[in-house]
Amino acid sequence: MLRKVILHQGDFFKTIDLRLKFMTYGTRPGGKKVEKSGAYLFLPDSAEAQDMAYSKPSIRITDGPLVSRMEIIIDNSLKLQHTITLTRGKPYFEIENEFHMVKAGGSFDNKELLLRFFSDIQSDNTFYTDLNGFQMVKRKWFEKLPVQGNVYPMASLMYIEDSWTRLNVLSAQPLGVTSQHAGLIDVFLDRRLVQDDNRGVGQGITDHRRTRERFRVSIENRGLNPLKPTSHVHQELTKLLNEPFLMQSGSSSNQGSLQFMSSPLPCDVHLLNFRSDLNTQNDFYLFLHRFGSTCESTCPSSHPFTLLPHLSRNIFNSIQPTMSTMSLSLNQVLQSNLNISSYPIQLEQMDFAVCNFLRFSWNFV
Repeated sequence: MLRKVILHQGDFFKTIDLRLKFMTYGTRPGGKKVEKSGAYLFLPDSAEAQDMAYSKPSIRITDGPLVSRMEIIIDNSLKLQHTITLTRGKPYFEIENEFHMVKAGGSFDNKELLLRFFSDIQSDNTFYTDLNGFQMVKRKWFEKLPVQGNVYPMASLMYIEDSWTRLNVLSAQPLGVTSQHAGLIDVFLDRRLVQDDNRGVGQGITDHRRTRERFRVSIENRGLNPLKPTSHVHQELTKLLNEPFLMQSGSSSNQGSLQFMSSPLPCDVHLLNFRSDLNTQNDFYLFLHRFGSTCESTCPSSHPFTLLPHLSRNIFNSIQPTMSTMSLSLNQVLQSNLNISSYPIQLEQMDFAVCNFLRFSWNFV
């Protein structure tokens, strides 16, 4: 497993003690009258997670000029493949876990599987998780609460930091996280529970599928604002969550091609969605979100911008010259008859502004 990370920053080398380990929680022991973990409840058997027991894993190392990869295959206690990938020139490394808990032969019944990061970051009892992928929230581990009271959802990002270093964990899937001690991050991967917790499901969690979970881990100098990820992390998270689907054609014809934008949006503005109205088919909605920028960002943060310079000519010629701003629910028109060429779109950081919802009417020839 991973033991340390060496950061190359020009001629400067920085070594970070960063270890990984698979851990497990059980559930409360006792008879039928004892409430145990289930679909809605997490009731661990101990305040501390236990090491996952396994032996003689297969290790495969691929070392190349562009990509280096280490694969650890565990096949005795749980069918699990753990992969760490380094890409030349990228300021992060990738982790991929693939496992199927139902194939564990009963040895993982009533177990919660998690991946623990050990680091030398002096984060005390504080960590940060994202709220629905848009804003960061400061969390604390409270000793007066049990383990289950200190686990929080991570939609896509969490990090810990001290005065010098920030450790970011970017996740391609929503999971639960916590940080029980300074420098530790626990990411809950999956769980297998054989009993019902009497909360309405009527069964345990036994219908598992083969699971593949992906992460990117980025270590960077601490930002000046603890509640804002850096622009680099925002960009990498967007790439992780919105991977392009590459399609190739053997034909050289470009008939039917349509270019939506002629130039990029401001570097801290993300185009969340672009979709049509299911009823009218001529109305289209554009969702925009502005990242929260730290002091290291070169983006002109919170500056208004007009939409026209970013649209391609064939798009602009096919729409009406006016637009409307909408509420996020699409139920309310906030402003109408706005000139698309001159109306300044004002987006606040880490949130949706009033005009982040744009409505277009298309007139295709």
